[in-house]
Amino acid sequence: MIPVYMKKAINDLSKHKARTFIIIVSITLCLSIVGTLLNTKLLFEQVQVQSMKSTNAADLTYYTNTFQGNISFINKIDGVKSAEPKFETRARAEIGQSEKNFELSALPKAGAFHINQIQLPEQHTPGQNEIYLDQSTLSSLHLKKGDQINITMPGESKKTLKIKGAVKDYYRTPITYSGIGFGYLSNAAFQKLGVEPGFNKVQITLKSGLNQQKASGISGKVSSALKQHGISVSRTEQSLEPFFLRKTMADSILLLLIILGGLSLILGIILVIHLFYRMIAEQTFEMSVMKVLGARPFHFWFQYGAALTLIGTMVFVFSSLISGAASWYFSNLLIQQLNMGELHFSYSRFVLAASFLLSFLVPTFAAIFPIAHIVRIKAADGLQKMSTKTFKRTKKRNSGHFFNYRVLSYRNAFTKKFQLLTNILMLSFGGAVIIACIALNSSLLSTLKGIQNYWNYNLEWDVKAPLPSDRLISLTEKIDHVEKAEGWTTRNTELTLSGSKENHNALLIALPSQTKMIRPTIKSGNWFKDKNSIVVNKDLEQLVGNVKPGDQVTLKIGDKTKKWKIGGIMNGQLNGPAIYMDQNAYSGWMKNSFSNRIVAKIASPEEKYSHKALNDADRIFSRNHIDIEGVDTASGMTDRPLQIIQLIYYAILAVGALFVIVGAFNLMTAMSVNVLERRKEIGVIRSMGGSRSKIYGLFMGEGILIAVISWGLSVALAYPLHLFLSRKVGESLLHDSLTNVFPLSGIVFWLTASILIGIFASVLPANKAASEPLRKLL
Repeated sequence: MIPVYMKKAINDLSKHKARTFIIIVSITLCLSIVGTLLNTKLLFEQVQVQSMKSTNAADLTYYTNTFQGNISFINKIDGVKSAEPKFETRARAEIGQSEKNFELSALPKAGAFHINQIQLPEQHTPGQNEIYLDQSTLSSLHLKKGDQINITMPGESKKTLKIKGAVKDYYRTPITYSGIGFGYLSNAAFQKLGVEPGFNKVQITLKSGLNQQKASGISGKVSSALKQHGISVSRTEQSLEPFFLRKTMADSILLLLIILGGLSLILGIILVIHLFYRMIAEQTFEMSVMKVLGARPFHFWFQYGAALTLIGTMVFVFSSLISGAASWYFSNLLIQQLNMGELHFSYSRFVLAASFLLSFLVPTFAAIFPIAHIVRIKAADGLQKMSTKTFKRTKKRNSGHFFNYRVLSYRNAFTKKFQLLTNILMLSFGGAVIIACIALNSSLLSTLKGIQNYWNYNLEWDVKAPLPSDRLISLTEKIDHVEKAEGWTTRNTELTLSGSKENHNALLIALPSQTKMIRPTIKSGNWFKDKNSIVVNKDLEQLVGNVKPGDQVTLKIGDKTKKWKIGGIMNGQLNGPAIYMDQNAYSGWMKNSFSNRIVAKIASPEEKYSHKALNDADRIFSRNHIDIEGVDTASGMTDRPLQIIQLIYYAILAVGALFVIVGAFNLMTAMSVNVLERRKEIGVIRSMGGSRSKIYGLFMGEGILIAVISWGLSVALAYPLHLFLSRKVGESLLHDSLTNVFPLSGIVFWLTASILIGIFASVLPANKAASEPLRKLL
């Protein structure tokens, strides 16, 4: 048999169907957002770990000179689990009217890769005229199986290959963000392209349970063993480096969404407190009658406890289903976008437990204060409360010398102080988030402009040339439309901070100290203060630790090592850890004056001039036996950071839209309840001859007043919130705070939106009440 207090709880919830529905929807919406974001983050991290395990990801990768032969001697080194040699090379692919940089890998003659395994669509390898493309490359370039692409190897003529299918290789960063596509060929296909594949890369896996120090020791032993067998190592890559950019992007997006999701939960709690207060306050008279009949406080706590249990149960069921489905969708979308692996959906026990607790704690927290307040009211006061308040209001109304609807709107707004406070908090809190999101988007775009402003050249070529740098520059400046050129050297290096035994990989860029081709933003220190100084970017600072100008570091390239002093720290460009060095200092260290990258500024940035310059460069470089390994344009260099920023921009856009909906829903709900509670007042005004326009004006005045007050508070809250979000997102994405931009457009937008919300929140329910028969209203 159902207890009496349970029946009473069910009857009360049925009596207030609209408000009960709004309470359940509000809490469910907020908990679903938080649950979705938390579970999405956990799923993303889980997929990354699973992907590395299922593909048997390499713990260490060594880039070497080309060699032939067996490397079984590496397996004899203590701590090494397995080793596998591979071959890859740079090439250019003609896609439509543009050229893309590609990295081509040789498939094993038989079987499959054992380390960094890939998923082939078929059992056999492609033929002499066929190529597999990485799935993300295929999708990004809008290609399909059966299409043909033209491949140009350095120093060779263009060859046409047919796309045989897609390969799933989760070790690769998508071409959208890296600028490099990935292809997989048989040895026969490489021979057709003019390349005799050997091996130029060694990947190893380590036995489990090794700490960082032991792993570093093994890395050195492997390098020494390779050297003893005539194999020189130019670069060593650790397991997480290929995931660096993608993980940074995902962390930035999820951090932003989780912070704002927590704010939406607070916003929902404010609404629920307001609705509970209004719903329980209406039962004051009824509860006072029950007190007269002998009801004790615990009866009321049992009654409302049962109601809260029913609400919490429904919220938990709905929010779990919604957050589960939403987290599957969003995590799958993010994982596919970043090429991180295969999603095997699971719902985190932690998130499920948190959702369960919050489903009951949120309504309990929202209702406990209104319940405690109403329980403490004496029965006699509760029975007289309605008549007393009516008498006081009438007395105040009659004391005035005139009747004015505007004054009535103001007084009605300020009469119920708790209602006014919650209305203002709801709208101002949501408004602050919206204004902050608009400002954050402006900060991201401003930061992007700063990144794009870094490049002051239009074209770059990665080349192999038997010519001194000055001769290479002279040839480049003969290319059509080229005004100025510089010779750079780019290669990988190992960095060790003074006093540390840990090695870190970074891209080394050697360029003229007085270069005009880039515009670096120095955060601290100076740009090449002396010949033994280097400049590092913020990505490297984050990787190595807390470094500062004046610190000593050791750089290693091949067999050569040298100590350098950090002269300055500059902003990053979303391309990973990098070190900048004076070209003359590099040449003196390496004892050569050759460059492997040429950057050029052309007469006009228009695409047609770039295309003409690239075609003429092919002719001039080929005639002078200069092999082109890769090309890039200003649009390609600036588009990649834009693609990264756009992912975060869409996240901000979604959050902004969410808060507009939640803020509008919350205020319109509160205003609707307010209008419905004053239907009798509307009836009195109509009976005194008040027109419909006067009734609209009465409630619109109240709504606009609340909107303007909340807008002012929104502006005050938005700026510190914007600074907080800019710092957090900037540190996650660029390891530095974003450019501080706080435009007036967000403030003006939310003022307009607030006024419109205030008007529509009042007009729609007022119209419904004003249209009802006068007898029903009274």
